[in-house]
Amino acid sequence: RKNFADFLRSGKFVNNEPSKEAEDDEDVLGTEGYVEKRFCDDGSKREEILEVQGKNVVMNRQLPVGLFKNEKSDATAVFTGKKSAIDFWLLDKNELNIYELKAKNKMVGILTEIFFYSNYMRDVYWHKSLEKKDNVTIRNPQKTDRSYNKLCGGIENITKITGWILADEFHPLITDAVINIMNDNGIESELQYDKKQYDLKIDIFRHKE
Repeated sequence: RKNFADFLRSGKFVNNEPSKEAEDDEDVLGTEGYVEKRFCDDGSKREEILEVQGKNVVMNRQLPVGLFKNEKSDATAVFTGKKSAIDFWLLDKNELNIYELKAKNKMVGILTEIFFYSNYMRDVYWHKSLEKKDNVTIRNPQKTDRSYNKLCGGIENITKITGWILADEFHPLITDAVINIMNDNGIESELQYDKKQYDLKIDIFRHKE
């Protein structure tokens, strides 16, 4: 643990920004990818399910969560890059909502995923620090891929992050009591967790014969 702390105190860190728009081919996405896309599509039931009716929000999907020391390369990776990404995110004024989505996939691991993604966004994007102030450089905020410029343009005004687990059915061990434990985290005013269940109906999921 001391060696890792020393590692974080030395040098600078950079994130892994989107290099193109998210995959849009429905035949490639698979079930969860398709449902994720539907939540981000205009005309879907996202406003009703996510409770953002009438709000002017910024929303997009597949935000990379790579972190690298000094420069972006395979050899300097701290957290995995490549296809590792937040399923989708929603910026509502000064509140950032991060979503980990599962479809026909009950698993306890959804908790560790949303825990990592939420803390990553708080530490890397919002506070831009790991062990010391200004230790992280957010790359290329002018880029427009996946609304990245809008996220970077609004991240410094963030006052709260909520990490959501979103699924059609949850593992029985994922209870409200577990969410309450996660929320008792010492930074309650900045970071909270919540869960929401949705119905996997034809308006969300395209049934394939």
